[in-house]
Amino acid sequence: MNESPDFRLASQVFNDAIPVDSIREHPGNANEGDVGAISESMDAPGFILDCDDDEALRLLAVDNRTTHLATINEAALAALLVPLASSPRGLEGTGYDGDDLDDVVRSLNPPARGNPEDKQDSWPVLAFKLPPDIRDRFYQVTDPSGDETNEGRLYWLIEQQEDTAS
Repeated sequence: MNESPDFRLASQVFNDAIPVDSIREHPGNANEGDVGAISESMDAPGFILDCDDDEALRLLAVDNRTTHLATINEAALAALLVPLASSPRGLEGTGYDGDDLDDVVRSLNPPARGNPEDKQDSWPVLAFKLPPDIRDRFYQVTDPSGDETNEGRLYWLIEQQEDTAS
């Protein structure tokens, strides 16, 4: 592969004596990858270490894509980061800082309900547009909740659904 002054591939070593099916994921890996997408990426070009510019761009694209397809297991991530944070090097070299770790730990123990006024609230916000007739139906269906807020109405609706399902 042609190398620019700003870009250099690290050399990688592949040991043919190690059967691929003997390779296991590290038990502390918090990234739950999309195995199908990763497998496809390894099959398409063959898992290449030395490649031309076109193949390098494809590998870069699939690496980015499979990373985005993965989900993070917050509990596993906390189990990985908490001991590192208290080690002599702290979180250095992990890509995480103390605020990130606080967010992960907080996500494992969320408050009873999100408080929109709480700037530390790390809960996701759902915002979407609805046609007026669907909005009106939402209000009609959730009117018995007695709650004037959309958040309270949604909680009530979910609780009703869970009661019906059980």
